[in-house]
Amino acid sequence: MSQSPEKPETGLGHILVAEDDVVAQMVVKKIVEQAGYTMDLVADGQEAIEALEVGQYDLVLMDCLMPRMSGFEASAIIRNTESPDINSKIPIIAMTGLTEEEDQQRCIDAGMFEVVSKPFGPEALIPVIRHCMSKNEGTDAASKQAEVEDTQI
Repeated sequence: MSQSPEKPETGLGHILVAEDDVVAQMVVKKIVEQAGYTMDLVADGQEAIEALEVGQYDLVLMDCLMPRMSGFEASAIIRNTESPDINSKIPIIAMTGLTEEEDQQRCIDAGMFEVVSKPFGPEALIPVIRHCMSKNEGTDAASKQAEVEDTQI
């Protein structure tokens, strides 16, 4: 597991990738870094939760089927956590070979924002990352604006 407690100053955003397959890790790493993002890799859902407790991330790319703790379980925990160390609203994108409609619905039900089907290339993954990050930034900006308005009343 490679993670850093501080968010790097360079790049478009810092992404946590939870993926157990070494080949898939290499593919995602190349796509994400070539697009200008920084990233850390973990091998299962439990490691993803641990990384989110100590690191600062803008988005999570989550494989659904991993040993020890699946992406479904990890996403549900992230969404339902009361831990002050984990951002329960962080965008999570499912990366999965499960292509049935009910599988994709299971991803959404677990709290994942979007689903990208494997195998994928940059043309499929990067627009989804950008969309989720921009949607998340808008939410943060809106909530900060609401806080300012509340204090002015």
